[in-house]
This record gives sequence, structure tokens and C-alpha cells, in this order.
Amino acid sequence: MGAAPTAREANRSGARRLAAAGVSSPAFDAGLLLRTAAGWSAADLAARPEERLSPAASARFDRLIGARAARRPLQHLTGSVEFFGVPLAVGPEALVPRPDTETLVEAVLARLASKSAAPLRIADVGCGSGAVALALASRLPGSRLFALDCSAPALGLAARNVRDTGFGGRVRIARCDLLRGIRSGVFDAVAANLPYVPDAEISRLPPEVRDHEPRLALAGGFDGLEPLRRFAPEAARALRPEGELFVEIGAGQRPAAQAILEAAGFGPVTAFSDLAGIPRVLAAPRAPEPSGAPNSEPPPSQRIYRDLRPRPGKTPAASSPAGLIAAQRGKV
Repeated sequence: MGAAPTAREANRSGARRLAAAGVSSPAFDAGLLLRTAAGWSAADLAARPEERLSPAASARFDRLIGARAARRPLQHLTGSVEFFGVPLAVGPEALVPRPDTETLVEAVLARLASKSAAPLRIADVGCGSGAVALALASRLPGSRLFALDCSAPALGLAARNVRDTGFGGRVRIARCDLLRGIRSGVFDAVAANLPYVPDAEISRLPPEVRDHEPRLALAGGFDGLEPLRRFAPEAARALRPEGELFVEIGAGQRPAAQAILEAAGFGPVTAFSDLAGIPRVLAAPRAPEPSGAPNSEPPPSQRIYRDLRPRPGKTPAASSPAGLIAAQRGKV
């Protein structure tokens, strides 16, 4: 058996294998996987190019390159990603958080800036790994976040991230289908990254997404907007009057998505664009109650932010919609 390669040799060889497999960023991916295999930092790799890898590190790197060449997502192989400054564990249980989704966080922060000192109650619907809820928790210290998803595996990953980031005192996880079963008027804001890929387009997605990320988090029906059609009326009910709704959308979906929100009683609708200039997030307040209408704010015994807060020292566990409702009634 020959000597293990130097870091430079391994990096170049790995990049060539990835390029041949059609990976779009072979040099970057090979470097990151080499650091993962060797346990090195970026500075280590830059300073030690002629150092030979240990046999164990060389074998790990070869396995990682093989998996990446088979188009497994890079983040699944490294096991983590940073989203809005928050380090997150990632895996096949949920979508890998994308830079595009940071636009959703930025929109929420921009619209709620004047209210950030208040103890806001914010729902992250379709939370996946918990990225949006945790990013908001890191920037809105007075708020309570509710990370909601219908996928048990995704919620398990979110629970791990809530625990590891130390936000268990302010982020509660619950399993439910969109906002079904949530009482009326309990949230000040709702942020949602729903599935929005048209079903016919899924087969044309990159293999990293098509073959390795959950279809449940991708498939948006015939035009990508079926989940939004069901969700918008539920969000109108779950928000307080003039509460804010934020939804991520796909390229070209703004006109149809805006019409859906307006039909559900939201407006005016504002669009926030991602770094590519594509309208990526729509934000809109719920219409205020008509003058003279009864106050829909729940009485104190039904407010959720206190009773749904995880107890100090407890690992957050997923609740059911029934648990959320019971909590709002003061029964848990």
C-alpha cells in the first residue's frame, strides 16, 4: 500500500472526481470535504498543503468524495450548515436551509422592527430543521417562537437544533398540518416556507434535491401553490387583527400568490427580493376587524405564549395540535 496523499494531492484528485460527476462547485466541495475528513480548519488546509493525510483521514475523504460524486448533498455529508449566523444540524429529514430563505427572516425582521421590544408570538410553519424559528429567536430576544411541521422526522431534527442552540426556553415545537387546530387570533406574525415546486418540475431538479431531500417539503401541486391556497385562510384565522403574514414563493409565482393572499383577507402585499433580484417573499398584514366588531384577542387564559414555553432544562418535544389547544385553554 502506498503512502497516503498530501492534502494538496487529495484535494486536487477529489475535485477532479467531482467535476467528472457533474458537481457544480468541485473545488469548493472537495476542500470542505477534505477539512471534514481530516478535522482541519480552512486555515489548516491553507497552511499544510504538503502534509500527508493519516490513513484514516484519507479513507474518510475517499468515502466522502464518492458519496458527493453520487450527488448526495454536500451539507448531508458535513452534517451542518450556518443559517443567518446560527449553526444547524442538517440531514435527509428536512430541506437543507437555503440562502434564499434568509430573505424570509430579513422580511420578518424588517416588518417587525418597530415591535421587536414586545413579547411577540411568531409561528414558523413548515419549519423543517427549525432554521427560520431559530434565526428569529436569535434576533428577537423578547419573542416566543412556535416551530410547526407535519413531518415527525423534520421535527426531530428541529428539536435537536433547538437544544443545541440553547433556545429551548423560547422556541416550542409542535406537529400539525399547516395551522389546522390552532385557535383564532393567537399569533402576532406567521412565517411560512411551504412546498412551492410544481409537481411536474420535481423530476428536473438537481439530483441532490430530487433524490435526497423530502418530497413532502418540495411538492406544491400542479402550479406549486396548492399548499398556499389551503394555508392562507388558516393563517388569517390564526393571526391577530393586523398581524403579519410572510410567505416564501418560487420564481414567477408572485402574481398568483398575491391574489391568493388578497382573497384570504391580507393586504396590502409587499414583495421582498432575494440576492438574485427575484421576488422571494410576500408580506402582508391581516385586514383589521371592522369598526364595532367584537375583540378577537383571546382572553388571558387562552393565550399561548406562556403555557407553550418549554420548561427550563427540558429538551423541547413535539406537541400535537390538540396539545396546543389544550395549552391555550390553560390545561397544560
